[in-house]
Amino acid sequence: MTPKRSAGILAPVFALRHDHDFGIGDTRALRELMDWAAEHGIGFVQLLPINETGPDNSPYNAISSVALDPVLLEISLYTLPELTTADIAAAKAGEDFSGDLVNFPAARRVKTKLLQLAFSRFGKNKTRAKAFATFCKAEAAWLKDYTIFRTLIDKHGNELWDHWPADARSSVDPDGPEATYHAWVQWIAFTQWRELNKYGTKIGVRLMGDIPIGVNYYSADVFANPHLFDLGWSGGAPPEKIFKDDLFVQKWGQNWGIPLYRWDVMEADGFTWWRQRIAKLTDVFHIFRIDHVLGFYRIYGFPWRPQRNAEFLPLTEEEAETFEHNNIILQAASEGISVRSHAVSPSALRSKPAIALGHPLRLTFSPPAELSISKSSQRMPQKGHATFS
Repeated sequence: MTPKRSAGILAPVFALRHDHDFGIGDTRALRELMDWAAEHGIGFVQLLPINETGPDNSPYNAISSVALDPVLLEISLYTLPELTTADIAAAKAGEDFSGDLVNFPAARRVKTKLLQLAFSRFGKNKTRAKAFATFCKAEAAWLKDYTIFRTLIDKHGNELWDHWPADARSSVDPDGPEATYHAWVQWIAFTQWRELNKYGTKIGVRLMGDIPIGVNYYSADVFANPHLFDLGWSGGAPPEKIFKDDLFVQKWGQNWGIPLYRWDVMEADGFTWWRQRIAKLTDVFHIFRIDHVLGFYRIYGFPWRPQRNAEFLPLTEEEAETFEHNNIILQAASEGISVRSHAVSPSALRSKPAIALGHPLRLTFSPPAELSISKSSQRMPQKGHATFS
């Protein structure tokens, strides 16, 4: 069979606009772009990651590998029937959304205010309440951990879970109003995005997702499942002289701060975490790409977090080896732990193997998702298949 070729367009959701937006793109603006694509014979629309981000608003630095970003939701009487026109007008009052650039703080502030108001009125419609309950039951595997983590962010004012009290998790009632609110927002989000997926199928325009190979250190995933990650290592990229204004990247490389995976632990439970991540992607997207897919085979790693980059910048590799070795000994001594007196050179461990397999990794998932990682593809990926660049 002759492979089908298709043209596509890449568009960050936050950059799209419509007449009634909140100064940021949303699912309604994307739907309008999909209509335009269908009219002009464009087969798919590729997006940047749409998972909920941290304070830097970077699509590649999400606080969850599953949860969707509320700031990209359409807020209207159609999507949130609990609201009124007066509610929306009052929330927007005093905010300026006329600039060319996205005002993320203002957009989040107003949308959060309206989502909270809608949630406070939710429950009177039995049909919607039943649909929400069904969602919570179906998504419990990831939703509970996420809502606890998200509630703790609100409580502590940041996502720095390693600075929270040791009993932080137990301080949250997973069935309390705060956690339930965040679950409800995710129900709204998945409802809107699943509807877009169905609409794309109807008009012949596929949605193409994008996920980074790693996840944020300060994410619900790492907070809830630290045993799946090697928290002592940060993934990144080798030195590049082209970064003339970044001496660290020129000398040591890019330290992304993403914890490396403990592939042996993941393999032992059948790659459950990856299966979940891919399954949720195919809830929303027809096709997707994995950014830095090479990370399945090997990844450039740093034995320190990005916050310590400045400490290592002036050092030679030999000095860095001694410096880090002494730090480990001092830290262990302060904690009453004995360690073997040896150090590992950063240069020796810079390129860490991801999975010890002599052939391309292939993970098969339950329908409708299948992740096939290969060096090349001879056909356009269909629903539930991955593509890589």
